Amino acid sequence: MRRYKSEQTAYSPLKKKYVPLWRLDTNTVTVTHFNVDTQTEESKAYTTDFIRYHLHFSNSHCHDRLRRLVN
Repeated sequence: MRRYKSEQTAYSPLKKKYVPLWRLDTNTVTVTHFNVDTQTEESKAYTTDFIRYHLHFSNSHCHDRLRRLVN
């Protein structure tokens, strides 16, 4: 499985480095968004079988499409 990161980044004063605005982890089926206004990370984990199946299928057959969606 893969982790996808957006090409857009923002500076995080807490981590003292640039972090991607969006991250997708296909192992845990989690989407993480770095909110520039509040300087916090917001995560959303998906648990339905349909989303898990779709992400695993997309990861193995059309990973370029997932990369575009995250960007």
